[in-house]
Amino acid sequence: MTRYVMIASSTVRYYRLGIAMLMLLVVSRCGTDESVPPIRVTGEEFVFYDTMDIDYRDAVLPEVDEELVDYQLSLEEHGSDYVFEVMGEEFTFEAYIDDEPTEATSIPEPVPAVEPERSAPPARLVALTEVGRVEVPNSYLMGQFDPRSHEAFVAIAPPYAARAGMYLRRDAYQAFKAMRDAAAQDGVLLSIVSATRPFHHQKRIWEQKWTGKRKVDGDDLSRTERVPLKRALKILEYSSMPGTSRHHWGTDIDLNALNNRYFERGKGLKVYNWLQANASSYGYCQVYTARSTGRLEGYNEEKWHWSFTPVSNQLTAQYRDRLTDDNIGGFVGSQTATDLDVVRNYVLGISDECQ
Repeated sequence: MTRYVMIASSTVRYYRLGIAMLMLLVVSRCGTDESVPPIRVTGEEFVFYDTMDIDYRDAVLPEVDEELVDYQLSLEEHGSDYVFEVMGEEFTFEAYIDDEPTEATSIPEPVPAVEPERSAPPARLVALTEVGRVEVPNSYLMGQFDPRSHEAFVAIAPPYAARAGMYLRRDAYQAFKAMRDAAAQDGVLLSIVSATRPFHHQKRIWEQKWTGKRKVDGDDLSRTERVPLKRALKILEYSSMPGTSRHHWGTDIDLNALNNRYFERGKGLKVYNWLQANASSYGYCQVYTARSTGRLEGYNEEKWHWSFTPVSNQLTAQYRDRLTDDNIGGFVGSQTATDLDVVRNYVLGISDECQ
């Protein structure tokens, strides 16, 4: 189906340009497996990314000093929502299919920032002792269920998410809401940009990278990495094999922007400093820290990825005790799982502080 997308900018310059040149941008997707094409405007390339199905590090963005700003573009069908990444410019979006567009809304700015300080946890903080024992089947651990109909899951509502259609475990969600509200009081905005991803979503990410349909660091891996083990290792720098992702569990969230640079200066650095000082009070931990911290295996550092450890620690232990590399399959390239010791090196390759 063809989507007609209207984009209006929060700046006069881009607003006039948007009305004059972008009143109707046509974004065509012939099927769910189609890659989203880039939109080129006055020499600048903007790319829409499916936040459920891909990872943002594939974005080809200019090397400039401005902060990376992530915004959402919501498309109505099948919960297909997209993030529009722009260097140093703020945009307002709306999308519609054939009918009249809905009212555009902009991403709210946080209140004026102050130096991050440790906030006192709320009296009803969801703690490990309150969560209790969580026992799940292997199918749950491997993401082979639908979070939309699972009794332990709940839809994430505004203002806690960058878009509609995402789900978390109820316990992880309650803890995040408390954390987000405390952060807002300190002038820090936390917004979930990715949450639960079932097996089939992770399979789509993996197979598009494996087949070269989606480039990795600008490369078509089907051409540049013909040795299966090397190709898998390249994908595994940031993307999990289907059946091994912590995002299957409903305990893990990606916050604000999927780009380490965002968290290294300006607003992003304030967000990261606040999380480091306060997230543990709400049960959250950065699972993929820098290799210099002693974590030798697993994915590259992800400053945006935070896990609700009162539950995820239990699920990590269940995965370790009940599943092996031989259980990993159902997607192209799965034959490399055993040689790469994926369970030990990636599922269990998390920060010591999060275990």
